[in-house]
Amino acid sequence: MRQLIVDLKAEYADFTDGEIAAICAIQFNGRRPSHHTVKAVLVDGPPPQRTQRQFPHYAEIGTPEERRQAVIRLHAASGGVFQRLLATSTFHAPRFMRF
Repeated sequence: MRQLIVDLKAEYADFTDGEIAAICAIQFNGRRPSHHTVKAVLVDGPPPQRTQRQFPHYAEIGTPEERRQAVIRLHAASGGVFQRLLATSTFHAPRFMRF
């Protein structure tokens, strides 16, 4: 969990401690650290393993099919904060979740 915390912050520096805690809760089946724990791990944690973005910005993804796949994968992995990872507005992302 410590590695995920530092990797998320390295990938997207604008994440708040609460958003990182929410992603941890999704990744670790409800085991959510407090935002104080997230802050402490960011100060004393391991170095990040990710140095690049996992997905490009929404506007940089080529085809509509690839965009939809990226939205679905990020939604499954991170819940509602995926919109910030793709740098898209809240208007666009829910449109792709409809089937």
